[in-house]
Amino acid sequence: MKKKTVLVANECKETLDSLHRLFLQEGFDVILEDNGIDTVRKVMSLLPEIVVLSDTLPLMSGYHVCRFLKNNLTTKSIFVIVLISGSNPQKKCIDLNNCFSCVALNDGDQERIVAEVKHKFKESVFVREDDKVLNEITSVGVEDVIAGLNNILDKKSSEVYMFRALTGLVQNVFSSDDLALAVLDIFQEIINYSVAIIVVVEERESNMVMHLHNDVSREEFTRIKESSIANFKNTLRGFRGTKLHINVLGENNVIDNNDSLNISNPEEIVYSRILDNAILKKGFVIYGNSTCKLDKSHHDLIDDVINEACVIIETSWLYNRLYKNVKNLAITDSLTNIYNHKYILRLVHQEFSRSKRYNHPISVIMFDVDHFKKINDNYGHQIGDEVLKEIGSLTSSTKRNSDEVGRYGGEEFLILLPETDSKEALLFANRLRKTIEEYTLFSMSRSLKITVSMGVATCPSKNVNGAHTFIKCADMALYQAKEQGRNRVCVFSGEF
Repeated sequence: MKKKTVLVANECKETLDSLHRLFLQEGFDVILEDNGIDTVRKVMSLLPEIVVLSDTLPLMSGYHVCRFLKNNLTTKSIFVIVLISGSNPQKKCIDLNNCFSCVALNDGDQERIVAEVKHKFKESVFVREDDKVLNEITSVGVEDVIAGLNNILDKKSSEVYMFRALTGLVQNVFSSDDLALAVLDIFQEIINYSVAIIVVVEERESNMVMHLHNDVSREEFTRIKESSIANFKNTLRGFRGTKLHINVLGENNVIDNNDSLNISNPEEIVYSRILDNAILKKGFVIYGNSTCKLDKSHHDLIDDVINEACVIIETSWLYNRLYKNVKNLAITDSLTNIYNHKYILRLVHQEFSRSKRYNHPISVIMFDVDHFKKINDNYGHQIGDEVLKEIGSLTSSTKRNSDEVGRYGGEEFLILLPETDSKEALLFANRLRKTIEEYTLFSMSRSLKITVSMGVATCPSKNVNGAHTFIKCADMALYQAKEQGRNRVCVFSGEF
């Protein structure tokens, strides 16, 4: 019997719940998501037959998701329905960039949405010739994500011919400063401004780029800088950046006040614009003097440049976000959210080689949860999983910035401590052991105390000539700690 799976992605919980209920009544397997990035990851890993997207998904719009799926060999045959908010969905469907096997529907007509999905399941579009290959695909590939997003960027950039120079930056430059400078270079071709400012408010931090094209007195520079910071913080409501990074380009054009008599300082703002959407907030300000007046054609041209720049800034942000998420999938343990076995071993090998080359100290700590089998037997595997999650969280919050922690396997954890000798490693291990011992886990109306046993190994050591042996030493010390009664730290003695 043909599998009937539909993925529904919508930022509105009520709409999501309603569609979920309707599809379940029709006998579909339903997958739910509420943002664009997780939708891409879920579609590529589970390969549903139909995807129903809201056009206003957070983090990555429905149009971007659709273009991504249609430009990927794995997902291009999946039928996509984009739900349009508005009265003329056929007109807005142009934004889908002529994707095949997709349709736009009004998001308020839920019965028609379900009917369309039922109809498409009867069509031959879902008869895949190579199901065996598709069924073997279980995870998102970084190369697939990058290739798909590059296609999105290419199509977007090609829509505006005059900004072809910006297209090359999309694939190679992702910093706000570099993108801002590219935009300001185009501004300079339109108007001979004195000072131009771009602010990009991102998820956790904000960047302000000031470009001084002409000479400006120090007094005027200070005034513009302070005024811009205050105005942007007031204008961009919900200013979420924990820190505002300010980069001044052309600081050599700041002239001391006693040398500024002949400088034609900027007198006024000749252009100002604030743009806000679900992804980023942007602010653009150009300062000039009386000779920098903009006519309507110049004003419209700058608007066009800014619109295209915003597309590049936003899609570059999405690129970085998706790339980081997919990369984390490959190196992170899904339960504890710390490094997985493969990646922590890779880090140990790298640091061990560096330690051996420069004769610097390095330590590793191997530890596991005492009597973990009894925890699973007495309380169930769900509580056991909660224990491992909390151990991972406590270890991550206790370690230094230079240390790395990973799940070695089962209830075993491995901590890598670069530039750390045996004494320092022992101090850290005891501090972490005590932190875990004093912690109480509350889950499912139960309280549970946890202890761990730890083994420490340090290099350089005459008995250790490789990373695998190094880890084995820590494992032997761990075994010794368990033999001596658990809830303790033992240091490898230097003998096998």
